[in-house]
Amino acid sequence: MDTKTTTAINELFTTIIEKNVNPDAYKWLCDKAIQAFDTNNNYQLNIGFTAIPRKTGKKEVVIEESEANKIADLLPGFSISQWTVDRLSRVWLLMQLKTENKEKYISQIENLFLQAEMNELVALYSSLPFLNYPESWQLRCA
Repeated sequence: MDTKTTTAINELFTTIIEKNVNPDAYKWLCDKAIQAFDTNNNYQLNIGFTAIPRKTGKKEVVIEESEANKIADLLPGFSISQWTVDRLSRVWLLMQLKTENKEKYISQIENLFLQAEMNELVALYSSLPFLNYPESWQLRCA
């Protein structure tokens, strides 16, 4: 996925999340994203990723028709309808990670896969189209 599309999807997901959670949960989520990005720390990422449902809730995402259409324009055939807010928030959190150090980036995400429970795995597999280094995730898709 090109940078322009990634940026547009990231901004759209941010807007949708902000509308679907309370202000405290949104601030917490943004703080966790900053911590995971700034420190590039597995511990901070794992804590944030695991705690998301307790902060955001698990309700189905409410999305406006214009937002759904924009997603469909950017990524034909892709939809987040029937996603839960915690799933979307987890995917969004992964989109915030630093990607410059390929080994560190892949290691952080693989670590989540190794420790994930079912709902976390759903989010991780849902994030695959948005992760950098797509060749690294081929076996996960097989």
